[in-house]
Parts: sequence; C-alpha cells; structure tokens
Amino acid sequence: MLVTKPVIVFTEPADREFSVALLDAYDVDVIVSPREYSWTFGDGETLTTTDPGRPYPAFDLTHKYSQLGTAQISLTTTWTAKYRVDTDPLLLWRDADGNAVTVHAGVEFEVIELRSKLVG
Repeated sequence: MLVTKPVIVFTEPADREFSVALLDAYDVDVIVSPREYSWTFGDGETLTTTDPGRPYPAFDLTHKYSQLGTAQISLTTTWTAKYRVDTDPLLLWRDADGNAVTVHAGVEFEVIELRSKLVG
C-alpha cells in the first residue's frame, strides 16, 4: 500500500441460508443477513458502516495510511437472523434475538512511500 493514497475496501454481502435439526424432532430453517461492517486498518483507525462498499473504480469506502510500516486490514461483520420451524403450520419467519459476529483478518502488508528521482 502507498502512504497517503486511498485504499479501497469492500466485501460481497450475501444472505446465508441453512437448515438444522433440533433434538431429531424439529427442522429449523435459518437465514442470516449481514447488518454492519467494521473495518480495522491496523493503524488505530476503524470504519463502521452498513455499506459493504464496491471494488475499483468506486471509492465508496477508503482509508489513507499516514505513516510507513506494516499493517493488516480486518473485517468484522455483524449478522442478524430469522428462522422458521417446520412444525409451524403457517411457516412464519421470526426474528432471532441477538446477533452473530464473524471476523476475517487479511494478510499483513507494508505501507511504503514511492519517490521519483530525476537522473541525468
């Protein structure tokens, strides 16, 4: 990464669907949806948003490093969930209490400075 140049961050949000069996008696369908994204840039700065961002050429979510060194970007995603139980005759979806959180840590990288040099 280059010092003082914007780094674009983004993720590709998607609902996750799965089914679980409880006590071998009930099947429960669950859908989890991303609600909030918190980017940690490894230099003490964070960015929290409900926007997942977009790749280049969009500059929706960016960060500029102000110092040389090593850094690592991590993303914490907060998820909400809804569920339905197969024994419910109406098969109503219900909101689950609470949230789930996942953390993805990227690879460590160097923040560097490039300088032009005129030669004769």
